[in-house]
Amino acid sequence: MPFVITKLTTEPIVITSWTLPFHRYGDNIRASNAHVARIAETTAGPVYRIINTTGDLSFSDIHLWLAEHTTNTPGSISDPRIHAIFVGGGPLVELLVKKARNRTGLPLPLYSSLDDAIAYARNELAQSSAVPV
Repeated sequence: MPFVITKLTTEPIVITSWTLPFHRYGDNIRASNAHVARIAETTAGPVYRIINTTGDLSFSDIHLWLAEHTTNTPGSISDPRIHAIFVGGGPLVELLVKKARNRTGLPLPLYSSLDDAIAYARNELAQSSAVPV
């Protein structure tokens, strides 16, 4: 399978990882968005989607990914039910996140490790479920 989506068992957190390059796997991005959309349909509240961008991204990958994620596609980062968090490093990952921020107006945090991204998602969940005094 050209993508792997792992949902944390008791939390509305999903981790998306892909096999690159995208152009070799056709509907890879669309299929992963559809899978995340199905998870969001059965989840109360937001789903935190951690996007694992570790790997050798190309300019082509960035273009294909942005085309699928910035057009209000269900399950994508532009879906209001989804709160996206990126994991990765390097100039092309930074370019992808910068372009995604510019096109969506979303904050889209970027972390260098999966553990940090999961901690961020858990902190956001804890803050959103806290009852104001």
